[in-house]
Amino acid sequence: MISTKITLSTDDETVIEAKRLAVRHRGSVSAMFTRFVHGLKSLEREDTDIEIGSVTQRASGMIKLPANMDDNELVATALGEKYRV
Repeated sequence: MISTKITLSTDDETVIEAKRLAVRHRGSVSAMFTRFVHGLKSLEREDTDIEIGSVTQRASGMIKLPANMDDNELVATALGEKYRV
């Protein structure tokens, strides 16, 4: 694969963090960016190719979440209740 240089613009703090992460994962910022783009591409493909099963379709919409609670809060609350934390 032929590599092509690109220029990205971001703040200094993000550049420092990107370099730190690349070193920590024994790679380069370029390799990390490439994995990121390919990962997003694969997520998009998965979203369109997944067929929802009949049980999931029937269960969809059965539970109404409180308007002020997101998925992560719901999971945290459920786990807290389960383990009495």
